Amino acid sequence: SLMGFGGHAIQGDFNPAWAVPLAVITIVGGIIGGKFAMKTKPKHLKRLFAYTNWLAALFMVINAFHT
Repeated sequence: SLMGFGGHAIQGDFNPAWAVPLAVITIVGGIIGGKFAMKTKPKHLKRLFAYTNWLAALFMVINAFHT
């Protein structure tokens, strides 16, 4: 991801108005997610991960057919 960032920054595609808030949200989400993961049973985490992967896959398939 660092190389991707570097490539976009060199081409002038870096937008700090988007990057800074997303970085903050990512850090906060990582902290909250880590605490959530420690309190949740592994079985439930596996199910949650599976459901989010299925939703992401469905979203990608729908986008592939609509473009």
